[in-house]
Amino acid sequence: MADQTPSGSELLQQWNEEALGAEEQARFDAALRDPEAARAFLRELHFDQALARVARAAAVRQGLAPVVPPSERIVRRRLRPNGVRRLGAAAAMAAVLVAAVALGMVWQRYAPKPVVANLVAAAGAAHLGAAVVAAGESCDVRDGDRLELPERGWASLCFSDGTVVNVLGRSRLVIALDHGAKHLSIEQGEVRADVRKQPLGLAMTISTPRADTTVLGTRLTVLGGAQEQVSVDEGRVQVQRRADHALVQVGAGELVQISEHAVLAVVHLRRPQEVDETPPMAGLQLWLDADRGISADHDGLVWQWRDQGPLGLDLSQAEADRQPRLLPAAAGTHAAVSFDAHRDWLECPMAWPEFHAYTVAILLRPTSLGAWSQTIGCGWGSFTFHGDAQGGIFAGVGALGGGIRFTPDQLPPGSLRLQSWRRYVITYADGSGSAYVDGRLIARMDMPRPVAWRRFHIGRPHAPADEPYSFGGDLQEVLVYDRALDGDSIERLDRRFRHRLGSEP
Repeated sequence: MADQTPSGSELLQQWNEEALGAEEQARFDAALRDPEAARAFLRELHFDQALARVARAAAVRQGLAPVVPPSERIVRRRLRPNGVRRLGAAAAMAAVLVAAVALGMVWQRYAPKPVVANLVAAAGAAHLGAAVVAAGESCDVRDGDRLELPERGWASLCFSDGTVVNVLGRSRLVIALDHGAKHLSIEQGEVRADVRKQPLGLAMTISTPRADTTVLGTRLTVLGGAQEQVSVDEGRVQVQRRADHALVQVGAGELVQISEHAVLAVVHLRRPQEVDETPPMAGLQLWLDADRGISADHDGLVWQWRDQGPLGLDLSQAEADRQPRLLPAAAGTHAAVSFDAHRDWLECPMAWPEFHAYTVAILLRPTSLGAWSQTIGCGWGSFTFHGDAQGGIFAGVGALGGGIRFTPDQLPPGSLRLQSWRRYVITYADGSGSAYVDGRLIARMDMPRPVAWRRFHIGRPHAPADEPYSFGGDLQEVLVYDRALDGDSIERLDRRFRHRLGSEP
């Protein structure tokens, strides 16, 4: 004869229907003491309750009387003496499952979001979410973080692929990932982005209240707020107005202003005046001009910057991940070579003629500040120029291991200004050095006699871990003479620099 013993499911069903006899009740109580059987009973019980909830929801939507689930019928029925024990075991199992589900929900809500970029605060305190990042400090930026800067603040967003976005003061924006693609949403303010080539299908998007700008890899400036505009230094971007989906392409040397309703008109910026003021030639040792002598690959990475002077003291960099980037001449600008503060450098391995007087002239725009940023020269004892985190300058001969040189006591914080082109001239002769900034004599001081120049470099080939900065900025020209230029020659050189920048002579 077939076995008539009820199965586990039948026991649970009979328990729900209050149909267990004494023998079945004993078997059911014994089964609850077995963890595996208890879990099986609990799963079936929860499945029954889930069906009841679905039925109740459907009834409410249709205006019908709600269905009373079996579990509620069980609670309302008169319990037998061992009913309390049955409900206690089921409740314990239910509590375990509920706790597991709750933990999963808590983890999903509070798990750390992915890191999008690294924020470096250059000036002013940056507010990133609930955190405050002081000038000179850095922190990770996570998906969805909101960044706010004070009026004179400055911060850089450094992405893992080399993309750098500089955010200017009084800016508010949200940094996010959109299915793996970078996305900046600007509420107000200005960002200047150097975007490396993005993967196919993962174009970077910079949004303002009125428009979305799609970037595959370029240098551009986006202004959001009351007046919105997009200007492109190199490459090409696509700008689409959100209200009516009007679409324009903006290329190098072009600008578009985004109004609410007017036609999106692309404007070609005015090209700079030709520079007709040649630099002084007497005593010229090195002449680096970003408009000439640049060898770069198809991505704009510079592997050689050739000397336009008489000695052919060319600078080069064979390693692709350390090569600076060419900023081609565009409407309104001359070409420049842009260096990443933590990586790029160029070097001239050739020996220089020996000289014991010099002039070094530099046309420079810093893009980041830090200890040893904007480093140019051969080392202390001959000549070095570099900045610090507050924009002060160290420059001059110095002595081996330090010694006598200009410091921020003479060239104070603010001598280097982020994203501002400035003109620097350092001279030395007969034990005395002089420093000029934007054509004005700023300081003089005694210095030791320089040793011979060797291995001239822009950036630091071997920066120590505690001083990671190399050269953070853009260069248009660097000139070196084997003499201290007189006042007339310095004025002539400064006129050339002013012409390049479009300033009045």
